[in-house]
Amino acid sequence: MKTVGEGHKTVKISEYIKHGADQYFSYNADIYGRVFVSSVLVSDDCRSARIFISVDQENDIGRVIKLLKKNTSDVSSYIKKRFSSKYFPKIKFEGYNEEIGF
Repeated sequence: MKTVGEGHKTVKISEYIKHGADQYFSYNADIYGRVFVSSVLVSDDCRSARIFISVDQENDIGRVIKLLKKNTSDVSSYIKKRFSSKYFPKIKFEGYNEEIGF
């Protein structure tokens, strides 16, 4: 993944993915528990995106990440349906790290 740019296109895609992922987690709270999208980083070429999540204290981040890795295509499909671009980045989920801000 290239360094993350602050170009208009990457910022717009990042915001759109964040909004779509937030909706997905709200809709599927019975599966994942309370999941919060902390940030989304999109590569300069817009081919990949890292979605950083955090969970409430009653939830285990490891369990959620494991579920998301298994269900990435479902999350991706949900967001893609609401995405107005021809191409959609490949998404990857990571736990939010307060120390580095991601």
